[in-house]
Amino acid sequence: MPREQFAARAAQEQGLQQATQLVGSPLAAFLYTAARWLPFAADSLSYLFASAGSALIRRPLGPERPADDDGGQARRRHQMLADIRDGLRVVRGQPFLRYGTIWIAGVNMVGNSLVLLLIILLKNQGAAPRTIGLINSVVLAAGILGALVTSALIRTIGSRRVFLLGGWIYVITLATAALGTRQWQIAAAASIFVFASVPTASVWEAYTASLVPDRLTGRVGSVSNFAAQSLTWVGMLLAGWLADQFGASAAALCFAGLLVPFAIAGHTVSALSMLRAPLDRVEELA
Repeated sequence: MPREQFAARAAQEQGLQQATQLVGSPLAAFLYTAARWLPFAADSLSYLFASAGSALIRRPLGPERPADDDGGQARRRHQMLADIRDGLRVVRGQPFLRYGTIWIAGVNMVGNSLVLLLIILLKNQGAAPRTIGLINSVVLAAGILGALVTSALIRTIGSRRVFLLGGWIYVITLATAALGTRQWQIAAAASIFVFASVPTASVWEAYTASLVPDRLTGRVGSVSNFAAQSLTWVGMLLAGWLADQFGASAAALCFAGLLVPFAIAGHTVSALSMLRAPLDRVEELA
Protein backbone atom coordinates (compact mmCIF):
# COMPACT_ATOMS: atom_id res chain seq x y z
CA MET A 1 0.00 0.00 0.00
CA PRO A 2 1.33 3.50 -0.80
CA ARG A 3 2.53 5.36 2.29
CA GLU A 4 0.15 8.27 1.79
CA GLN A 5 -2.72 5.81 2.38
CA PHE A 6 -1.40 4.50 5.71
CA ALA A 7 -3.59 6.87 7.75
CA ALA A 8 -6.70 5.90 5.77
CA ARG A 9 -5.95 2.23 6.34
CA ALA A 10 -5.52 2.78 10.09
CA ALA A 11 -8.79 4.73 10.22
CA GLN A 12 -10.66 2.02 8.32
CA GLU A 13 -9.36 -0.60 10.73
CA GLN A 14 -10.52 1.42 13.74
CA GLY A 15 -13.86 2.11 12.08
CA LEU A 16 -14.35 -1.61 11.53
CA GLN A 17 -13.63 -2.26 15.21
CA GLN A 18 -16.19 0.35 16.23
CA ALA A 19 -18.73 -1.17 13.85
CA THR A 20 -18.27 -4.67 15.25
CA GLN A 21 -18.76 -3.31 18.78
CA LEU A 22 -21.85 -1.45 17.63
CA VAL A 23 -23.34 -4.70 16.31
CA GLY A 24 -21.89 -6.96 18.99
CA SER A 25 -23.24 -5.22 22.08
CA PRO A 26 -26.97 -5.44 21.25
CA LEU A 27 -26.45 -8.91 19.79
CA ALA A 28 -24.91 -10.06 23.07
CA ALA A 29 -27.83 -8.58 24.99
CA PHE A 30 -30.33 -10.32 22.72
CA LEU A 31 -28.57 -13.68 23.10
CA TYR A 32 -28.33 -13.23 26.87
CA THR A 33 -32.06 -12.56 27.01
CA ALA A 34 -32.73 -15.81 25.13
CA ALA A 35 -30.42 -17.87 27.36
CA ARG A 36 -27.66 -16.80 29.75
CA TRP A 37 -25.16 -19.29 28.33
CA LEU A 38 -25.87 -18.41 24.67
CA PRO A 39 -23.59 -15.33 24.22
CA PHE A 40 -20.66 -17.24 25.73
CA ALA A 41 -21.25 -20.17 23.39
CA ALA A 42 -21.49 -17.82 20.41
CA ASP A 43 -18.26 -16.11 21.47
CA SER A 44 -16.46 -19.45 21.71
CA LEU A 45 -17.80 -20.41 18.28
CA SER A 46 -16.51 -17.14 16.81
CA TYR A 47 -12.99 -17.95 18.01
CA LEU A 48 -13.30 -21.41 16.45
CA PHE A 49 -14.16 -19.85 13.08
CA ALA A 50 -11.35 -17.31 13.48
CA SER A 51 -8.85 -20.10 14.14
CA ALA A 52 -10.07 -22.06 11.14
CA GLY A 53 -9.87 -18.95 8.95
CA SER A 54 -6.32 -18.25 10.08
CA ALA A 55 -5.30 -21.81 9.31
CA LEU A 56 -6.68 -21.48 5.76
CA ILE A 57 -4.66 -18.35 4.88
CA ARG A 58 -2.44 -19.16 1.91
CA ARG A 59 -0.94 -15.75 1.17
CA PRO A 60 2.65 -15.25 2.37
CA LEU A 61 2.64 -13.20 5.55
CA GLY A 62 6.42 -12.52 5.30
CA PRO A 63 8.91 -11.13 5.02
CA GLU A 64 10.64 -14.47 5.44
CA ARG A 65 13.66 -14.70 7.70
CA PRO A 66 17.08 -14.95 6.04
CA ALA A 67 18.20 -18.52 5.60
CA ASP A 68 21.06 -18.21 8.09
CA ASP A 69 18.64 -17.04 10.78
CA ASP A 70 16.17 -19.86 10.20
CA GLY A 71 18.50 -22.85 10.13
CA GLY A 72 17.46 -25.87 12.16
CA GLN A 73 14.74 -26.26 14.69
CA ALA A 74 17.25 -26.92 17.45
CA ARG A 75 19.59 -24.06 16.54
CA ARG A 76 17.34 -21.11 15.89
CA ARG A 77 19.00 -17.91 16.97
CA HIS A 78 16.00 -15.63 16.57
CA GLN A 79 13.59 -16.97 19.12
CA MET A 80 10.71 -15.11 20.70
CA LEU A 81 12.76 -13.34 23.38
CA ALA A 82 15.30 -12.20 20.80
CA ASP A 83 12.48 -10.79 18.66
CA ILE A 84 11.09 -8.94 21.67
CA ARG A 85 14.51 -7.44 22.34
CA ASP A 86 14.74 -6.34 18.70
CA GLY A 87 11.39 -4.56 18.95
CA LEU A 88 12.34 -2.86 22.22
CA ARG A 89 15.72 -1.82 20.79
CA VAL A 90 14.10 -0.15 17.77
CA VAL A 91 11.51 1.66 19.88
CA ARG A 92 14.07 2.79 22.44
CA GLY A 93 16.42 4.10 19.76
CA GLN A 94 13.90 6.22 17.81
CA PRO A 95 12.49 9.33 19.56
CA PHE A 96 9.09 9.32 17.79
CA LEU A 97 8.50 5.64 18.52
CA ARG A 98 9.70 6.07 22.10
CA TYR A 99 7.31 8.95 22.76
CA GLY A 100 4.48 7.23 20.89
CA THR A 101 4.79 4.12 23.04
CA ILE A 102 4.42 6.18 26.22
CA TRP A 103 1.59 8.20 24.67
CA ILE A 104 -0.43 5.20 23.56
CA ALA A 105 -0.09 3.58 27.00
CA GLY A 106 -1.47 6.67 28.77
CA VAL A 107 -4.19 7.53 26.27
CA ASN A 108 -5.38 3.93 25.99
CA MET A 109 -5.56 3.64 29.77
CA VAL A 110 -7.95 6.59 29.86
CA GLY A 111 -9.85 5.63 26.70
CA ASN A 112 -10.59 2.11 27.88
CA SER A 113 -11.94 3.48 31.15
CA LEU A 114 -14.28 5.87 29.31
CA VAL A 115 -17.12 3.36 29.01
CA LEU A 116 -17.08 2.63 32.74
CA LEU A 117 -17.02 6.34 33.61
CA LEU A 118 -19.75 7.03 31.05
CA ILE A 119 -22.05 4.42 32.59
CA ILE A 120 -21.51 5.78 36.12
CA LEU A 121 -22.01 9.39 35.05
CA LEU A 122 -25.22 8.53 33.23
CA LYS A 123 -26.52 6.45 36.15
CA ASN A 124 -25.93 9.45 38.42
CA GLN A 125 -28.14 11.47 36.05
CA GLY A 126 -30.91 8.89 36.35
CA ALA A 127 -30.42 7.20 32.99
CA ALA A 128 -32.17 3.87 32.53
CA PRO A 129 -30.26 0.84 31.16
CA ARG A 130 -32.02 1.25 27.81
CA THR A 131 -30.85 4.87 27.60
CA ILE A 132 -27.30 3.92 28.52
CA GLY A 133 -27.28 1.30 25.77
CA LEU A 134 -28.60 3.80 23.25
CA ILE A 135 -25.96 6.39 24.20
CA ASN A 136 -23.23 3.76 23.98
CA SER A 137 -24.37 3.01 20.43
CA VAL A 138 -24.27 6.72 19.56
CA VAL A 139 -20.72 6.96 20.93
CA LEU A 140 -19.61 4.00 18.81
CA ALA A 141 -21.31 5.51 15.75
CA ALA A 142 -19.25 8.67 16.35
CA GLY A 143 -16.12 6.52 16.07
CA ILE A 144 -17.31 5.16 12.72
CA LEU A 145 -17.95 8.72 11.53
CA GLY A 146 -14.43 9.66 12.63
CA ALA A 147 -13.04 6.85 10.50
CA LEU A 148 -14.93 8.13 7.46
CA VAL A 149 -13.58 11.68 7.70
CA THR A 150 -10.02 10.95 8.86
CA SER A 151 -8.43 11.18 5.41
CA ALA A 152 -10.20 14.46 4.63
CA LEU A 153 -9.18 15.93 7.99
CA ILE A 154 -5.52 15.06 7.49
CA ARG A 155 -5.54 16.47 3.97
CA THR A 156 -7.24 19.67 5.11
CA ILE A 157 -5.38 20.62 8.29
CA GLY A 158 -2.34 18.34 8.28
CA SER A 159 -1.18 15.43 10.41
CA ARG A 160 0.46 17.51 13.14
CA ARG A 161 -2.61 19.69 13.73
CA VAL A 162 -4.85 16.62 13.83
CA PHE A 163 -2.60 15.09 16.48
CA LEU A 164 -2.38 18.31 18.54
CA LEU A 165 -6.11 18.98 18.38
CA GLY A 166 -6.86 15.40 19.33
CA GLY A 167 -4.81 15.75 22.52
CA TRP A 168 -6.73 18.83 23.67
CA ILE A 169 -10.10 17.42 22.61
CA TYR A 170 -9.45 14.43 24.88
CA VAL A 171 -8.94 16.75 27.85
CA ILE A 172 -11.83 19.12 27.11
CA THR A 173 -14.42 16.43 26.39
CA LEU A 174 -13.56 14.40 29.50
CA ALA A 175 -13.82 17.52 31.64
CA THR A 176 -17.12 18.42 29.94
CA ALA A 177 -18.52 14.94 30.62
CA ALA A 178 -17.44 15.24 34.26
CA LEU A 179 -19.17 18.60 34.71
CA GLY A 180 -22.22 17.86 32.55
CA THR A 181 -25.59 18.15 34.26
CA ARG A 182 -27.66 16.64 31.44
CA GLN A 183 -27.53 13.20 29.88
CA TRP A 184 -27.18 14.66 26.38
CA GLN A 185 -24.17 16.73 27.49
CA ILE A 186 -22.37 13.64 28.75
CA ALA A 187 -23.30 11.70 25.61
CA ALA A 188 -22.11 14.50 23.31
CA ALA A 189 -18.79 14.85 25.15
CA ALA A 190 -18.12 11.10 25.02
CA SER A 191 -19.07 11.00 21.33
CA ILE A 192 -16.64 13.80 20.46
CA PHE A 193 -13.91 12.06 22.47
CA VAL A 194 -14.32 8.85 20.47
CA PHE A 195 -14.75 10.76 17.18
CA ALA A 196 -11.41 12.56 17.75
CA SER A 197 -9.60 9.42 18.86
CA VAL A 198 -9.81 7.81 15.41
CA PRO A 199 -7.91 10.46 13.35
CA THR A 200 -5.49 11.10 16.25
CA ALA A 201 -4.55 7.45 16.62
CA SER A 202 -4.49 7.00 12.85
CA VAL A 203 -1.81 9.69 12.50
CA TRP A 204 0.36 7.91 15.06
CA GLU A 205 -0.15 4.50 13.44
CA ALA A 206 0.54 5.83 9.93
CA TYR A 207 3.83 7.51 10.84
CA THR A 208 4.92 4.49 12.85
CA ALA A 209 4.22 2.25 9.85
CA SER A 210 6.20 4.60 7.59
CA LEU A 211 9.20 4.60 9.92
CA VAL A 212 9.49 0.88 10.61
CA PRO A 213 10.87 -1.48 7.93
CA ASP A 214 8.61 -4.36 6.93
CA ARG A 215 10.87 -6.96 8.49
CA LEU A 216 10.52 -5.29 11.91
CA THR A 217 6.83 -4.39 11.72
CA GLY A 218 5.69 -7.37 13.77
CA ARG A 219 8.29 -6.84 16.48
CA VAL A 220 7.69 -3.12 16.87
CA GLY A 221 3.94 -3.68 16.61
CA SER A 222 4.12 -6.17 19.48
CA VAL A 223 5.87 -3.59 21.66
CA SER A 224 3.23 -0.97 20.75
CA ASN A 225 0.35 -3.36 21.39
CA PHE A 226 1.83 -4.39 24.73
CA ALA A 227 2.16 -0.72 25.70
CA ALA A 228 -1.41 -0.02 24.57
CA GLN A 229 -2.78 -2.78 26.81
CA SER A 230 -0.30 -2.54 29.68
CA LEU A 231 -2.19 0.04 31.76
CA THR A 232 -5.81 -0.67 30.82
CA TRP A 233 -6.33 -2.77 33.93
CA VAL A 234 -4.85 0.02 36.05
CA GLY A 235 -7.23 2.50 34.42
CA MET A 236 -10.30 0.41 35.15
CA LEU A 237 -9.29 -0.13 38.78
CA LEU A 238 -8.40 3.54 39.22
CA ALA A 239 -11.64 4.72 37.61
CA GLY A 240 -13.71 2.47 39.85
CA TRP A 241 -11.81 3.41 43.00
CA LEU A 242 -11.94 7.16 42.31
CA ALA A 243 -15.64 7.00 41.48
CA ASP A 244 -16.32 5.05 44.67
CA GLN A 245 -14.29 7.38 46.88
CA PHE A 246 -14.93 10.80 45.35
CA GLY A 247 -17.71 10.38 42.79
CA ALA A 248 -17.80 9.81 39.05
CA SER A 249 -17.35 13.49 38.18
CA ALA A 250 -14.15 13.72 40.22
CA ALA A 251 -12.89 10.50 38.62
CA ALA A 252 -13.49 11.85 35.11
CA LEU A 253 -11.76 15.13 36.00
CA CYS A 254 -8.76 13.20 37.33
CA PHE A 255 -8.53 11.25 34.07
CA ALA A 256 -8.78 14.48 32.11
CA GLY A 257 -5.89 15.80 34.20
CA LEU A 258 -3.83 12.72 33.35
CA LEU A 259 -4.03 13.66 29.68
CA VAL A 260 -3.03 17.32 30.11
CA PRO A 261 0.74 16.55 30.06
CA PHE A 262 0.32 14.69 26.76
CA ALA A 263 -1.62 17.61 25.26
CA ILE A 264 1.13 20.03 26.31
CA ALA A 265 3.87 17.66 25.14
CA GLY A 266 2.36 17.74 21.66
CA HIS A 267 3.59 21.34 21.36
CA THR A 268 6.98 20.84 23.00
CA VAL A 269 8.35 17.36 22.23
CA SER A 270 10.82 17.64 19.36
CA ALA A 271 10.18 14.07 18.22
CA LEU A 272 6.71 15.12 17.03
CA SER A 273 8.17 17.61 14.55
CA MET A 274 8.29 14.66 12.15
CA LEU A 275 4.52 15.04 11.77
CA ARG A 276 5.12 18.16 9.72
CA ALA A 277 6.49 16.00 6.87
CA PRO A 278 4.06 14.26 4.47
CA LEU A 279 3.84 10.51 4.96
CA ASP A 280 5.49 9.74 1.63
CA ARG A 281 8.56 11.76 2.68
CA VAL A 282 9.17 10.00 5.99
CA GLU A 283 12.46 8.14 5.82
CA GLU A 284 12.36 4.51 6.83
CA LEU A 285 14.69 3.50 9.64
CA ALA A 286 17.96 1.93 8.57
